Amino acid sequence: MVVVDDHAMFAEALAARLAAAKGIEVVGIACDIARARLLVRSLRPDVVTLDANLGDEDGVELARELAVGENPARTIMVTCVDDVDRVLQAIWAGVVAWVPKETATSTLIAIVRSVVRGHGWLPPELTADVLRMIVAASGGQQPDGTRLAALTPREREVLRCMVGGLDRGATAAHLGLSLNTVRTHAQSVLNKLHVHSALEAVSVALGCGMRPTRTLIPEPRLGVIRQTEPPRVGYRLSSRQTSVPGRGSPGAIGVGVLVRWPDRRQRQDS
Repeated sequence: MVVVDDHAMFAEALAARLAAAKGIEVVGIACDIARARLLVRSLRPDVVTLDANLGDEDGVELARELAVGENPARTIMVTCVDDVDRVLQAIWAGVVAWVPKETATSTLIAIVRSVVRGHGWLPPELTADVLRMIVAASGGQQPDGTRLAALTPREREVLRCMVGGLDRGATAAHLGLSLNTVRTHAQSVLNKLHVHSALEAVSVALGCGMRPTRTLIPEPRLGVIRQTEPPRVGYRLSSRQTSVPGRGSPGAIGVGVLVRWPDRRQRQDS
């Protein structure tokens, strides 16, 4: 197996503890993504332990790369990150286990052996939240194998708001996010779906079977316009001349407009 962590001392200590276990051989240590790619490509390990954050680099994206190809390595996230969104991102990237760094070495060794047999593992305290997020992200529908699979749970929620006709301000209020965060997620949705507008993203979402929940359908903004009878308009001309203060010359001829709306009772009697 290969151990990947941006903290060299932690990576070396973890590698030493794992290598001391019966049946586990650590063949390489990497502290950045470039080195990790090289080791995995050349050594083809069965298992890779990987931190979610590798300095300024994203361990989840590396996991996505490692999951592609023939007989890919099984990736275990060993990290101090406990954000449910990141856990979901990792699962959809192909990670098979998510292990907090404070986990006992004996437990991690057991997880490694379990992963080699084809099993997965999540911390019990995160499992319920992860399952709820999966259900929320799918809208209660079974997961699809379409382009939406690349979206994170939060991005799916933003896209579902788009499908529901909510603008970014309404989406921010509905999801309890800042407007800047919604903008970031919306742009990420466009990038991952390879489209250039929200309209195209909505079209893709609808084609994949995504539907807005009833609470996301915006209320109509225009009411029903009731027909009324036109008013009777009469014109009255006045020949009375008026004088402009401070001037002796006569003013213009006044024009008055008298508007009478039809009386409701007269309409009923007619």
